[in-house]
Amino acid sequence: MRGGEFLPFHGHVVWLTKEQGGRDSGPPATPEDQDYVATGFVPPAPLESGLASVVLRVRDRTAFRSPADACWLVVDNVPPHQVGPGDIIVVTEGQRTVAYFHVSDVDSDVPGPER
Repeated sequence: MRGGEFLPFHGHVVWLTKEQGGRDSGPPATPEDQDYVATGFVPPAPLESGLASVVLRVRDRTAFRSPADACWLVVDNVPPHQVGPGDIIVVTEGQRTVAYFHVSDVDSDVPGPER
């Protein structure tokens, strides 16, 4: 899937290794013309009630740590999904945590509450 041109969250992704409980195959081999789509949540919201679809566009698709951009697929950037600089989106596949997206910047025109 291609998430469109508007991916308003900027930062970096850190994929967990197999030994850390991450994906068995390491970073997903997403084709260049597609983005990685999974689920995620923003702590302190729990997995059970804070989960939403997230799109990641990773610059180095083979690295365990890479600059990346992200967005929520369906929900707006409002609680419990609201992110800002310094926040983390916990990226999941089912119940398994596979990566952490560290937010360094959010575009000012992202839908959400007044800042």
